[in-house]
Amino acid sequence: MSLFSITLTMFLIMNSVGHIIAYLELVESLNSRRRQIIIIREMFLALGIMLFFYYLGELFLLALEINSQTVQLAGGLILFLIAIRMIFPKNKPLASENKQEPFIFPIATPMIAGPSILTTIMIYANQTKDNKLVLLSICIAWAFSITILFFAEQIKSLVGKKALSAIERLMGLILTMIAVEMLLQGIKTLLKSGLHL
Repeated sequence: MSLFSITLTMFLIMNSVGHIIAYLELVESLNSRRRQIIIIREMFLALGIMLFFYYLGELFLLALEINSQTVQLAGGLILFLIAIRMIFPKNKPLASENKQEPFIFPIATPMIAGPSILTTIMIYANQTKDNKLVLLSICIAWAFSITILFFAEQIKSLVGKKALSAIERLMGLILTMIAVEMLLQGIKTLLKSGLHL
């Protein structure tokens, strides 16, 4: 896998574009300066969570004795489910649940460092021979995501809610194709290993 494909996959799963509206609703009562402080703090907390799973996730999979074919197939299925959720999004009532200033929940996790991206990180860390590639991909995808959310208000004003929703669906479609490719590769590897038994 290439740096571009891993980075794109992680960026799509973080879904920073799709979280713009929910994020702005969470911080609507705060001034612009406070919003900037919050998003920087929450994104660094999210990065910390992702790096924790990057370093310990592979050990967890090895301890469970999960083989590469299972990991690849599971990764494809997970990405496919994430993509479907992006194409057909449900209402996200995060903002109405808690009027206090967000801290860790729900921005750092589960919005950015949610189960989907953490699972994907563990899968790629187990699958990819060059782990530095995965680490670099996490950092690049995170950098794009923090930039988008830092300028969330300006982006919303520029493109509007409908355009943001359309972009999220397009990102979900791209992720669907990546997921199907991962599934096909997993099945191909599984068939080859079966033939050699």
